[in-house]
Amino acid sequence: MALTALDCKNATLKPDGRMNILYDEKGLRLLVRPSGTKSWQFKYQSSGKSQVFTIGTFPELSLKEARSKRDELRRQLAQGIDPQAEKQQQERAARVAAANLFEALTEEWLEIMGAEWAPRHLAGVRTSLQRYVLPVLGKRPISDIAPMEVLALLRVPEKAGKLDTAKRLRERISAIFKLAIATGRCRYNPAADLDRALKSPISKPRAALPYSEAPAFIAEVEANPTLTRQTQLLFKLLVMLGTRIGETVQTEWAHFDLEARTWTIPPEIRKVKHRLKPTAESHAIPLPEQAIPILEELRQLSGSSPFVFPNRDSINRPMCPDTPRVALRRMGFDGEKRLKIDTHGFRATLSTWANEQGYNPDAIERHLSHIERNQVRAAYNRARYSTERSEILQAWADWLEGRIMTVEQLAKT
Repeated sequence: MALTALDCKNATLKPDGRMNILYDEKGLRLLVRPSGTKSWQFKYQSSGKSQVFTIGTFPELSLKEARSKRDELRRQLAQGIDPQAEKQQQERAARVAAANLFEALTEEWLEIMGAEWAPRHLAGVRTSLQRYVLPVLGKRPISDIAPMEVLALLRVPEKAGKLDTAKRLRERISAIFKLAIATGRCRYNPAADLDRALKSPISKPRAALPYSEAPAFIAEVEANPTLTRQTQLLFKLLVMLGTRIGETVQTEWAHFDLEARTWTIPPEIRKVKHRLKPTAESHAIPLPEQAIPILEELRQLSGSSPFVFPNRDSINRPMCPDTPRVALRRMGFDGEKRLKIDTHGFRATLSTWANEQGYNPDAIERHLSHIERNQVRAAYNRARYSTERSEILQAWADWLEGRIMTVEQLAKT
């Protein structure tokens, strides 16, 4: 007997709590589950086997609508089409289509590159793609994207003067297309040659402090009442040792041997590719005599924190690398009225002085932890230049100390 709308509304489980089935006509039935869900099903025969096709749920799908859907499925059967097999084929096609979308390839590429990149860099790349690329190309099948579409979105940062951003975005889009080609989801790379259509960014070296002005800079830092003592000492170490700001602020007391006057930077905080960190070496910094009292004072300031430069909000986190950068801008070193200085530029300050003094360039580069670009030479030249590097840093610290005293004396007169 055919069901009524009231039958569907009042349908319940069997008295013993088991699921119940209410039958309509021509294979349509309503299944009541223990969870309370009521599902429309169409039961039919295909290739001599009984099949059940779920149409939808009640009351979202009314009895009238369920019957209409049943009739449609019966017409498919009359045409030799198995509704269940057709549904599965459509689902597979939908999954394939979704996997071919640009946003899906982007996620695959980011997952692959995430194994090589540091989490912070990965987050930055993802953000740039989400801002400029995915809103335009994300829902597009990757094989349908044309060069002019890619170029149009690259023009946005280019017109804003962000030439480096446009350049990096093109490289990243091109890498995503290379993955698509390798996995058989498109045949050509529309971003490959677009570098010729973009303005080339002018590469500028980091703003560096001339070594002749380093003593005066340190004296100014010492006398600046707006800087915390911790920040003042950080600047002194950065100038004296030429270390990277990220490695410096993340360092812990466990990395220091003050008696041996050695600072060992472990690979986990070194600037090396993320995938290479498990096999990378530590980088030892020989400490000049003048660095020891600075570190001893920092030890008192850091209290019970494991970090040499603890965060002001939590001793269990390191100082933010932007802290000294903000301090430089507040001191006026922003390139407007005064010289522009970048914390990374202190490394160039030390390097320039050491090279002009005639020290071994290999020892200087080793101290700065620069990677040898000549792969053959890098494979054979594994010298650490420990003695030479120690001599360089001690001579540099002596040079700074002598001239800082002169600057301070002149300031008093």
